[in-house]
Amino acid sequence: MTNEERILSLHQKMNKRRVMKERRANGALGVGSLGLLGLVIAVISHEQVLYGGMSAGTYTGSTFVFQNAGSYVLLALAAFMLGVVITVLCIRMKKRNQEEGKEE
Repeated sequence: MTNEERILSLHQKMNKRRVMKERRANGALGVGSLGLLGLVIAVISHEQVLYGGMSAGTYTGSTFVFQNAGSYVLLALAAFMLGVVITVLCIRMKKRNQEEGKEE
């Protein structure tokens, strides 16, 4: 086996590992998103049972303070923050992949 063949084999192994790492990261993001969806559904269901079938659509403006609906506000804030973090991570991953593509 020549040096060029070894280098080619090494590059192929590195690409294979990189692809597997990206698949694991995408799988983890998918499972995390699915878990958060389940959590949102559970919280909304729990709130409907506690307040006699009222849903989030019936709340407006200042009624959040009077109806003890702080959990909705907190959940919305957490969802927004998580969305921003995931978006930033995806943008960075895309830029890194583009830079790696230019180097090769």
